[in-house]
Amino acid sequence: MIDEEIINEIENVKEKNYLVIVEGKNDKTALANFEILNVITLENKPLFKIIECVKEKEVLILTDLDNEG
Repeated sequence: MIDEEIINEIENVKEKNYLVIVEGKNDKTALANFEILNVITLENKPLFKIIECVKEKEVLILTDLDNEG
């Protein structure tokens, strides 16, 4: 079961519509399961493209540094 504090944080991310940056497609898919859809991945993108996406937005960066995307 998911802790109530985690559920509250998930709801907060959805309400504020943060742009969420994750490492790969598996991370993006996991967030989609919680209906967090404003997500971009770092994989195979040049840094300037990431910066263009985050300009003037509130951003949440979620990384776990595992070997898989």
